[in-house]
Amino acid sequence: MIHFFVWLQFLTFIVPLVFSPGPGNTTFAAMGSQYKFAGTMRFWMGFELGDIFLCSIYAFGLGELIHRFHSIEIGLKWAGIAFLFYLTWTFARSAIHPSKYIEKNTTPALGFVDGFLSVFLNPKIHTMLLALFSQFGALNSFSQLSQLTLGFLIVSIIGHGIWIAGGHFFLSRFQSNTAQRVINSVFALSIAWTAITMI
Repeated sequence: MIHFFVWLQFLTFIVPLVFSPGPGNTTFAAMGSQYKFAGTMRFWMGFELGDIFLCSIYAFGLGELIHRFHSIEIGLKWAGIAFLFYLTWTFARSAIHPSKYIEKNTTPALGFVDGFLSVFLNPKIHTMLLALFSQFGALNSFSQLSQLTLGFLIVSIIGHGIWIAGGHFFLSRFQSNTAQRVINSVFALSIAWTAITMI
């Protein structure tokens, strides 16, 4: 069992990172504005499964192998950049023709695979998990590492749920073509900027 004060350290470390703006949270907010919780569920499930997958890799030391082999790390970086530009295109497409998607309620929804790839190809999450499991390296039993993974998953679900709810509550009120064009353009530009800064 993990000591109470270790949990406090864990939460102090992980909560600001999970709740902070980034490509994943930006996408959750954008999808929340269009689809609420129900329409975002496939992407959300894929994202959280990706969290569990990466936690499993880093918890048992395999993540260090990724960072030790420079070619793998570079490959993940460029794949992540390409995926961010794909997300940018998704929002830009909605910004160019907002009425097409609003009237038909067919705004491009990201699915389960997109959610999983959003985690696996996100350098921020790789760095965060490497730091997390390095900092708490003394907790090396299967039970303790599983508890940390579960803790991370719970914090992630809460954080992403808040971003979805926030996107729905604040952004869904602006349904005109002009408003949707501005909102989707902002999301597209913010994700594109993240990709550019990674180059």
